[in-house]
Amino acid sequence: MLCEKRDGLLKFLIKNKIDAKIHYPINIHEQYPFKKYYKNNLNITNALNNKIISLPIHENLTLKEINKVTSCIKKYYKK
Repeated sequence: MLCEKRDGLLKFLIKNKIDAKIHYPINIHEQYPFKKYYKNNLNITNALNNKIISLPIHENLTLKEINKVTSCIKKYYKK
């Protein structure tokens, strides 16, 4: 999910016992083994990486759990 105020949303979701994560905190082009291959400045990639959050998604999510995630996200952005 792309979102504004990602870090605040992540903290809010975790506080509400929702298993949200940032799965790729460091872009591949910024990781040590790959830095030598990326000489260009990847501004768009960097900007998008700061807005991505991973929400719980698996085949066993109940409708109640899905509604909890969506309602928490809505609640956070209504602040």
